Amino acid sequence: MQNVKKINQVTYSKIFFYFLICFAVSVSIIFFSLSFGGKFINPFDFFAFENSVFMSLRLPRVLADFMVGAGLSIVGCSFQTFFRNPLADPFILGIAGAAAVGVAFSLFLGVSGFIPTQILSLSFALVTIFFVYWAAGGLSSVTANSLILVGVGLNFFFTSIITFFNSVLSESFTKDLLMWYLGSTVFLDLNIVILSLLIVIVLSAVLYMQSGKLNVYLLGESFAVNSGISIKQFSLIIYITGSLITSVSVALCGAIGFVGIIIPHIVKIIAGLDHRLNMILCFFAGGSFLVIIDTFFKTVFFPYEVPIGAVTAIIGTPFFIYILRRRI
Repeated sequence: MQNVKKINQVTYSKIFFYFLICFAVSVSIIFFSLSFGGKFINPFDFFAFENSVFMSLRLPRVLADFMVGAGLSIVGCSFQTFFRNPLADPFILGIAGAAAVGVAFSLFLGVSGFIPTQILSLSFALVTIFFVYWAAGGLSSVTANSLILVGVGLNFFFTSIITFFNSVLSESFTKDLLMWYLGSTVFLDLNIVILSLLIVIVLSAVLYMQSGKLNVYLLGESFAVNSGISIKQFSLIIYITGSLITSVSVALCGAIGFVGIIIPHIVKIIAGLDHRLNMILCFFAGGSFLVIIDTFFKTVFFPYEVPIGAVTAIIGTPFFIYILRRRI
């Protein structure tokens, strides 16, 4: 038990203090980022009735940035411990590929409108969640390694399907699919974004409730079993909750990669290994990170739209290689 105490060094009063600080900083970043874009908007004019730019474009975009960054970061933090792989991210299980196939399928069927496409994308992702769990052995024999193996296989399968759709769809549809796959938070409905944000917050809270068990699991599966943790129940909660957060994020904004790798590693370097603190820091740091870089690029490169997923890939690839080199 001494090993667990070494990880659980942060008191709950300090964790609550860090939560309040992170919450205040994140709200401030969101608030000030709403002013920037193609045109500067005075904060006192945010909720002016005639300011449709703010309500229809900027507010949904900034909230979506925060939601995706926060959700993918906390999932990445838990997945890296659960799969015992520092390169594990929320997309390792094929969820993003399934959502992309849902978008491609909607384009192939000629489905019009953002909401029907999003529903179809989310449906494909949800079906894949349960298929992966079933194929990996289900409640009887599922393991972290079996989940990864099934996920990797499905990623190849979904990539092949997307390649097929790219071959048969028209050029305009192919461009739409590419833009979605690169990840974008532009032109989103505010009501849908708020609903998605609330879902991600609730699921993140469920995931955070496993933080103490993740600390124990960090010391080895056998140690966790001897400590009284039900590995099957624990695995099911981590997998299902993390996958649902990923599904909601991807269905709304596309595949925005590397956030779930970069942020957890930076947080662990700064704050240590205690998941009770790390998962809070990952949530707020990931959300703020995506808000900041999207605000920067949409302001500097206006009137051009740079897919946020392309930006995170440019930033994340060198970091990914650095982590890989450290392991070698």
